[in-house]
Amino acid sequence: MVALGLVSLFTDMASEMVYPLLPRLVAVLGAGAWWLGAIEGVGDATAAVLKLVAGKLSDKAHRRKPLALAGYALSNLARPLVVLAAAPWQLVAVRFLDRIGKGLRSSPRDALLAASSSRERSAATFGFHRAMDNLGATLGPLLVWAGLWWWAGDVHKVLVASVVPGLLAVATLWFFVREEPTPPSTRPADTVTPPPGALRSYLLILGLFSVVNTSDLFLLRRMEELGASTARVALLWAVLNGVRAMAGYPGGLLADRIGRARCMMLGWLLYAVAYGAMASSSSLASFLPGFFAYGLFYGFTEGAERAIVASLAPRSVLGAAFGRFHLVTGIALLPSNLLFGLAWDRWGGPVCLAASAAGALLALGGLALWARRHPLDS
Repeated sequence: MVALGLVSLFTDMASEMVYPLLPRLVAVLGAGAWWLGAIEGVGDATAAVLKLVAGKLSDKAHRRKPLALAGYALSNLARPLVVLAAAPWQLVAVRFLDRIGKGLRSSPRDALLAASSSRERSAATFGFHRAMDNLGATLGPLLVWAGLWWWAGDVHKVLVASVVPGLLAVATLWFFVREEPTPPSTRPADTVTPPPGALRSYLLILGLFSVVNTSDLFLLRRMEELGASTARVALLWAVLNGVRAMAGYPGGLLADRIGRARCMMLGWLLYAVAYGAMASSSSLASFLPGFFAYGLFYGFTEGAERAIVASLAPRSVLGAAFGRFHLVTGIALLPSNLLFGLAWDRWGGPVCLAASAAGALLALGGLALWARRHPLDS
C-alpha cells in the first residue's frame, strides 16, 4: 500500500507539473476553451476504455503489476512531449498517449489495493492512496511555481523537468511493489455475494454525476479570467491539492465508520455548494473559498466510491469491476467536457458552473435512492 502510494505521489508530481500549464499553452496557441474540453474528453474516454480491457486482462493473467508498470512508464515518458506542441491538436495527441498509460495501469492498481485490504478497512486504504496521489498533485504545482521563478517564466524548462519525478515513479514500482501470482486452482473462494444489479445501478449513478463533474481545467481557466497569473494559478492549484491530500485518509476512515454511500452523499452535497459559490463569484477573492471547499469533496468521495466497488464485486473479478467503474466515469467525461467547453465559450463560466451544481444535486438524489435499496454500503 505504501509503495503504491509513493508511485502515485511521484506520478502526480510529474503530471501536475504539466496540467496547470495546459490552459496557458492553449491560450498561447490561440485556441478557445473548447480545446480544453477536447484535451480532457478525448484523453479520459481513451483511458476509460483501456481501463476495462486492462482490468479483464489482469484477472485472466492473475498478475496486476506488469500492466501497471507498462501504464506508468508510458504516461511518464509521453507527458513531457507537450513541450514540442505547436498546435492544439498536438496537445490532444500527447494527452491521448498519457491517458493510454493511465488506462493500462488504473484497474490493475486498484485491484492490487483492494486485494491487500479487508472489506472493513477498504475505504481507508483507498483514501490513503488517494491522499498520497493528491500530495503529489500538491508538490507538482509548487515545483511549477518555483520553476517559473527560477527560470524566469520559462514554461518549457518546467515541462522538461517533469521527467524526473516520472522516472522515480517507474523505478519505485519496479523495485518496491511486490506481487505474488496466485494460480487459479489455489485461489480462495470468493466470500462476497453482491446483491443482484447493485453494482450496475451504482455505476449508472456515478456516470450521471460524471456528466456534470467536468474537468478542473475549467476552474483554472476561470481563475485566469478573474485575473490570476500563471504562477498564481499553479500555486492555488497546489493549495487545492493539499486540501485533497489532507482530506483523503480521514475521509476514508469516516466512510468506513458511517457508511460509504452516506459519505459520498455528503461529498456530492459539498460539491454542489462549492460550485454554486464559484458560479456566483465575480472576483478571485470571492472565488477561492468555494474553490478550496471543493477540495474537501474529494476526501468524502474518492476512497468511498472505490470501496463500494470492491464490496460489490467478487475478488476474482476485481480488475474487471474496477475497469467497468473507470469506463463509466471516464466515458461520461467526453461529451461532458466538450459540451462544457462549447457552453463556456458561448455563455461564460458562471452559467456553466451553476449548471454543474444543479446536476450534482440531481445525482445526489439518485444515490440516496440507491442507498435505501442497497443498504450494504450506506
